[in-house]
Amino acid sequence: MGAGASTPASRPADTARLFPTSYAASRARFRASLEWVRRLWPAARLESHALDGDDDTTIDWIAADAAGRAERALCLTMGQHGLEGYLGSAMIQLFQEEYLPRLEPATTSVTLVHAINPWGMKHGWRTNAQNVDLNRNFKWEVTAFSRDGNGDYAVLREYLNPPRAIGALWRENVAFALDTVRALRRLGAGRVQRAALLGQGMVPTGIYYAGQSYQEETAALMALYRRMFRSAPHVLLLDMHSGYGPAMQMSVILSPLEQAGSDELARRCNYPRFVKTDAPAFYAMDGDMVDWAYYLAREEAGLRRFFGAAFEFGTLGDSLLAGADSLRRTVQGNQLRWFGAADEATGRRVWEEYRGLYLREDEPWRAKCLADARQAFSGILRAEGFIAAGR
Repeated sequence: MGAGASTPASRPADTARLFPTSYAASRARFRASLEWVRRLWPAARLESHALDGDDDTTIDWIAADAAGRAERALCLTMGQHGLEGYLGSAMIQLFQEEYLPRLEPATTSVTLVHAINPWGMKHGWRTNAQNVDLNRNFKWEVTAFSRDGNGDYAVLREYLNPPRAIGALWRENVAFALDTVRALRRLGAGRVQRAALLGQGMVPTGIYYAGQSYQEETAALMALYRRMFRSAPHVLLLDMHSGYGPAMQMSVILSPLEQAGSDELARRCNYPRFVKTDAPAFYAMDGDMVDWAYYLAREEAGLRRFFGAAFEFGTLGDSLLAGADSLRRTVQGNQLRWFGAADEATGRRVWEEYRGLYLREDEPWRAKCLADARQAFSGILRAEGFIAAGR
């Protein structure tokens, strides 16, 4: 920042400024923010992991160690599902501007991670270059990668992964609706949802592919977490996501390994919507990053206190029809990636709908995302003792 420039904390948080327009712009802003972080943590450093290949994609993080003995460590991450990184970038910028100045640098370490899945953010896909959903790739040491761990996915394989180019969109949508009705009659809504979203290892070009080994991005984050978890006895991990849940109310998603209940945490943190992934309010996942962090905290790090959660900013809503539309957009987006479309206009329409599943352009939605994030950040940071009640 040049002389006379206002500090980030003193500027209004407007959506046009906070939401980036490209991966490159987001990364450049994040790297430049090191100067701001160093005003609070003078020894803060920028570190990067360049992905294999020549695509100029990097996982970047700012590490700010406590000036004295670290009592707490906070980690904020985004972009695990690449396209969701645009929302996540806004949240990291908001956090830097409004919450970093309220922390105590003498006793608090901070790690801010930009774009866990930089290839996906750069190219506009949820998965990485190998089509792996990285939030199905954090397999515990006790959970093996499996090609047949999701039996219902095999039953619905062609419904979830049509092996052809997309034709006339109205016909595609009618066919998908009819296939959805058949799937629901055959398995029921719960099993269809679980089959689609749990993660699978049998179709490398399919939706929610978990991979057959740890991905490069996953291994880099695992190493970073192991280092961070050794830095303090109390660790807080918050991961930014978008797409699922009520359209105008962010959900704080909890691991089933978190001992505190959703209602208890809602009261403690003064935020209305905490849900666990083993509850009807959300869906089950195998290979979830926050679940793995709980495993790490318990089995390796021996932390006195660990709390991890994901902020999930819904886009379409949580009704049955919204869920079906979300699945249609996911299936057709994946179909477009691997098989293309009959014409350019159809491909563009499918792409716009796929992108809209993770990032809405309208001002009311973006403003509500920022308002919900502020409420949740404030409540969780106070409940975990990272900021005082009056700050």
